[in-house]
Amino acid sequence: MSALHVLPLRFHLKASQPIYFPPGKASNILRGGFGRSFRSIACAPDCRSPAACSYRNQCPYASIFEPRLEDGPSGLADPPRPFLFRAPHLDGQRLQPNDSFHFDLHLFDLRPHITAYFISAFQQFVETGIGPAKGSATLTAVSILNSAKQPISEIFTNGVLRANVPAPPVELPLAAPESVIHSVSIRFQTPTELRKNQPTAEPPPFSAVIGRLRDRISNLLTLYGSGQPHFDFAGLSERARSITLESANITHQSTSRYSGRHAGEHPIGGFVGTIEYSGALTEFVPLLKAGEWTGVGRHTVWGNGQIEVWTR
Repeated sequence: MSALHVLPLRFHLKASQPIYFPPGKASNILRGGFGRSFRSIACAPDCRSPAACSYRNQCPYASIFEPRLEDGPSGLADPPRPFLFRAPHLDGQRLQPNDSFHFDLHLFDLRPHITAYFISAFQQFVETGIGPAKGSATLTAVSILNSAKQPISEIFTNGVLRANVPAPPVELPLAAPESVIHSVSIRFQTPTELRKNQPTAEPPPFSAVIGRLRDRISNLLTLYGSGQPHFDFAGLSERARSITLESANITHQSTSRYSGRHAGEHPIGGFVGTIEYSGALTEFVPLLKAGEWTGVGRHTVWGNGQIEVWTR
């Protein structure tokens, strides 16, 4: 069974001016600012639209931020982006000059020049202004994280990208563990929407959760990893339907994002809270554990669908 690999990075910053992250907006602010800066340094000056650009096949911005597939697996005309943000701890925070803060970035495209583009784009973005008040900051360091999400080395410090520092990705094995698992608790830490217009107060069946995780992990592997995995798609779906929902304590959390392309606010809310499932869960545990890094459901690139899993 193949494994998914992710390069987790932590960006360390220091505020130069007051910075405000409105509730539920931190990841959206980071993604939007990164996109603008990334395009300014990666795209040709005369590019009006990456979708229509004759150089899009060679453009790192187009391949990372606005990927498109002319052919390929069904349903991947708008493929998943090979990155996501983790910044829920910044929601609602007001930072003053000299305050230190950080956010995490999970990269599934492991090519070294992609990491360099992210660092360069964020260095430019934070210096030009973050959030509604456009308060500036300085990117002080970028750390590589281990599987426990703890910093192990710095690949950027004192304004210099250290090309000679090893950047080992975290391996997310997809083979079933040897121990038998009969119960899992999943804490949905950020708003989660498994499908568009899902019922706001209805806990999802396990088959819906595992189906979205299976498809997301399969797509990331196919597009950015070792290739399409040999999942038993039909069998996994059938066996997932036998898992019992034991308890749920969830609420709906409303939030939205601003889209410059469509000039308006768009809802990206979903449920948060904890759900417990029971049954023959052993084969599903690797997908659930990988989901702690990939997120599940819609809007994961903005940090939605962040989960934490306990098994027994």
